[in-house]
Amino acid sequence: MSDGTSDARAAAKAHTDQMTDMRAINQQLQATIDELRIRLEAGKHEAAAEVARARAAMADEISQLKAAVQSMRDRLDAQMAEGDTAIQTVRAANSGEIKQFVTTINQLRSELEAQKASGEQALGDMAAEFARERGTLQNQVQAIRLELEKRP
Repeated sequence: MSDGTSDARAAAKAHTDQMTDMRAINQQLQATIDELRIRLEAGKHEAAAEVARARAAMADEISQLKAAVQSMRDRLDAQMAEGDTAIQTVRAANSGEIKQFVTTINQLRSELEAQKASGEQALGDMAAEFARERGTLQNQVQAIRLELEKRP
């Protein structure tokens, strides 16, 4: 039985050696897993820091863009206000001139209508005078004809 015991011992030793090897491999795998976790965590923190830097840079750029847009709006508002003021000034200046033009036009229209009425009156008077002269001339021509008819 010594052969059987030694075989059993050899098998137990082989099994123990195999278990020791497996434990060593497991410990090595665990160490590798732990190292990968540490690297992953470091990568995660580095990525988070990079994201934070990018966000800060973008926030700064957005802030600058907002300031530029607001500045442009302010300038546009100021230009619009200046334009509105200029328009009001021109309207006010031209308002008096327009009123003066309207008054002048109305006055000229009245004078033209008066001259037209005067011209029509003068034409009527001339037509009446012409009719009188014509009547007088016709009477004179009639008188001359009668006198000529009386002559031998």
